[in-house]
Amino acid sequence: MFRDKRGVSPVVATVLLLVLTIVIGGVVFSVVIPFVNDKLKDSKECLDLLGGVEFAESKFNCYKTTPPSETGFSVKISKDGISGVKISLIDENENSDVFEIKDGTTSDSL
Repeated sequence: MFRDKRGVSPVVATVLLLVLTIVIGGVVFSVVIPFVNDKLKDSKECLDLLGGVEFAESKFNCYKTTPPSETGFSVKISKDGISGVKISLIDENENSDVFEIKDGTTSDSL
């Protein structure tokens, strides 16, 4: 019954492997491309705002090494439409604190 059957030729097997690879690549790209585009939109919004926030040079920008160690800095917001910023401060042990600074406010607890 099966004695006259032949196997798949090497050329057909190679073509099938190529087609399978292309199909898998298409499926992966159809998932990855929309995901990356969504993330890029969010990043672009942040980058547009980032140009309006800078650490201004002033006498308050310093780092005191004698105990207790302290860092002083000032933030200048120069772009319209930005009402505040969140700043994350990370210490040498990678512990972080997040502070929110709204328009026209100051904080001595930073």
